[in-house]
This record gives sequence, structure tokens and C-alpha cells, in this order.
Amino acid sequence: MLLGTDYFELGLGGNAQVGLRPQEFLFRTPNLHGKVRLFARGPIELSVHAETLALLSGATSIFTSSNFVSRIDNSSGTLWVIPVGSTLSWFPAEFAAIHTTLTMLSVGGKGQPYYASLGLSAVIELRALKRNGLLFHFTEIGFWRQDMFVIGASYRLNLSWFGAQIGYFYRFSPDGSQASPLLSLGATL
Repeated sequence: MLLGTDYFELGLGGNAQVGLRPQEFLFRTPNLHGKVRLFARGPIELSVHAETLALLSGATSIFTSSNFVSRIDNSSGTLWVIPVGSTLSWFPAEFAAIHTTLTMLSVGGKGQPYYASLGLSAVIELRALKRNGLLFHFTEIGFWRQDMFVIGASYRLNLSWFGAQIGYFYRFSPDGSQASPLLSLGATL
């Protein structure tokens, strides 16, 4: 079990996990996600994941990001946001990993026409001494529509029961750009 500022997660049988993101509840967005590892052989792992978010009426007006406020309006009712995707991880060396994720995000609900968007992300992870990691993040959301591009870097510390991550990200969209810091703390039980 992982209890953290970003995620509450429970492992199931070694190849699956379910959880939620507690900070989203502050933004009137109940959520639930799950992930299943389908394949792990040698340096390759493949998993699938899905999440359901309910943006309660008015939730988009309390987001701290103007990018979200101007792009989605749910003042007339609940919006359902459902991202599903697949992640392929490659571990070419003991100190390095590359994680690529393809995601399809669907949005629908009262007052909002159905909307779907593809996204692709890549994370390059360099680990030193097995407890420290430097990660480089690249994400493109909304192919052909250019909804958003995200680039950033973070540092991760993993101890036997405690983990922390700190980083900085830039988001670029048709509405403008925005910088976002990241601080995440967690404990494994």
C-alpha cells in the first residue's frame, strides 16, 4: 500500500493496483484508477491503465490553472473524464529506464459534447545508487489539435518505506504557457 500526497494505491496480486488521487477531491473531482501489468520479460514491461474522474458541477472554475478553466466548462453539470492507455517500459541498463505511454482521453456529460483526445508521453529515468533518480518528462496531448505540450524534469528519492519527488514542468497550449512545480511525498506500508 502506498499513501502519498499524489496517490493512495493498493497493490493486488503483484501485477495490479487500484487507487485514487486525493488532491483532486479538493477540486471537486472524485476519481478512481487501476493498472494491470500484462507482460514482463527481460528488459520489457507492458501494462494497461484506466481512470474515471467525475468533475462535479463547477469543478472546472476552481482549478488553479487558467488552461483548464478556459478549455472546459461544466457549470451545467457533472462531466465524466475517462483516460485509458498503455505503457511500455524498457530497462536498457540497471541505471536507466524509458517509459512511453499512449493514452486516449474521453470527456462527456451534461452540456458538453463528447470529446476525445490522444496523448503520448515519455519519461527517461536515470538512477544512481538505486535510491536516487533523475527523470526527464515529455508529453504531447491532443495530436493534430495541439491541446498541450508538457516538458519538465524531476528528482526522485526512494528509501525502503519513504519516497519523495520534486520537479518543475512547463505546459504550453493555445491558451498560453504555464510553469508548475511538483512536490510529492509518500510512504509504503
